[in-house]
Amino acid sequence: MKKTISVIAAAALALTCTNAAFAESRTANIMNALGQDEIHIIYNDTPVTYEDVKPVNTEGRVMIPFRAALESMGATVEYDDATRHVTASKGTKTIDFTLMDDTINVDDNGEKSTVTMDVPMIIVEDRTLVPIRFMSNALGMQVGWDGDTETVVIADYDEYFANVDSLIPNIKKLQSIESDDFDVSIADVEVSSENEGTTTNFKGSATVSDKNGASVDGTMTVANGGETHEMPTKFIYKDGTVYFNFDVGEEFDVPITADQWYSLNIADMFSEQAADLMQAASQSDSDIEAMLKSMVTTEGDAQFRQITNVAATLDAMEYIDKCVKIEEKDNGSTASVELDKKGMEEFLGYSLDMYDDVTIKASVDYTDEQANSTLEFSFALTGGQKVTAKVTAVSKKGEGGEEITAPENAQDIAELMQLISDLNGLTA
Repeated sequence: MKKTISVIAAAALALTCTNAAFAESRTANIMNALGQDEIHIIYNDTPVTYEDVKPVNTEGRVMIPFRAALESMGATVEYDDATRHVTASKGTKTIDFTLMDDTINVDDNGEKSTVTMDVPMIIVEDRTLVPIRFMSNALGMQVGWDGDTETVVIADYDEYFANVDSLIPNIKKLQSIESDDFDVSIADVEVSSENEGTTTNFKGSATVSDKNGASVDGTMTVANGGETHEMPTKFIYKDGTVYFNFDVGEEFDVPITADQWYSLNIADMFSEQAADLMQAASQSDSDIEAMLKSMVTTEGDAQFRQITNVAATLDAMEYIDKCVKIEEKDNGSTASVELDKKGMEEFLGYSLDMYDDVTIKASVDYTDEQANSTLEFSFALTGGQKVTAKVTAVSKKGEGGEEITAPENAQDIAELMQLISDLNGLTA
């Protein structure tokens, strides 16, 4: 149960990750800076602003006023007007150069080198502009270009994630409780869905291993028009992919067998943003910094989507942190969190019109011997589908549980959807 709050964050993001901006948040800062017919610079999650000369694109390179470029990246800048010499320091790195010269001296914690810019500096309205990619790389940061939004993305993830724990004190307190290695869980699972006259229910039992896997055995019941059909069903989660099979039974003459497995990557189940978080949460235990780093590429070019995903994740985690309640007891503690539609709308800054209702509740009761937890989730689409889910689990200390393995030769869910379409006389 080390990942309780991370899973709740993923569920919340799966509901709320859209292109709309978060109110007064990192995501809002990024999105509100876009949309204008100009080049944008985003450093981590902060838009870079200019008082006078704006960035220009010359010879395929984005040029930016040198002081704004360096200071926006957290560098300390010194400028000698008489010699036109610039010195900028950030962390263990120092660079120095003379304006309009094409060479830069780099001092990386005592290791010195000289590099030559591939694009010369230019002067625009009496301001000296430097190539932003070259300067950023010289200071040890990643740089990328997003052509869709005309945005230069600069990332210094070590700096960005360094103080993340201070943003979520309640979650960190909860994780300090969860660190007692309750790493083997047995759970009861109930899921119900109603849509256009069809009711689908699933009841089963689950085994959750701390070795990045879970297995569920149960029965799916489908009711429609007075007829009810039961299907034994199995699910396995392993390394970001859900595997499943079901026994249709002999009453239906369909080529779906009990030993045939199908697979679905979680990125296909949720928005890319929520999928990133769910995958990260499943791999990084209680280390939030490690979880965030698993969402980004730390080598090569920085990516706009990854920057916005991390910003939205931090926004969501700060919101969830405010909803977490922890009560200390003589032999343990109780932790709970509850999210509802109204609270999410206030946080997001826009209406969740597509939902009539959204509720996520979770509670964990800890003792020295075990943790008893409950997760309830429900949502109702406006004028449409209603879904409720409840998981009740008992977690105990162990050695991570047995290794859960993925089925071999599982067919992609697309093949199952094609089969269902064919059985209904449809064209996929």
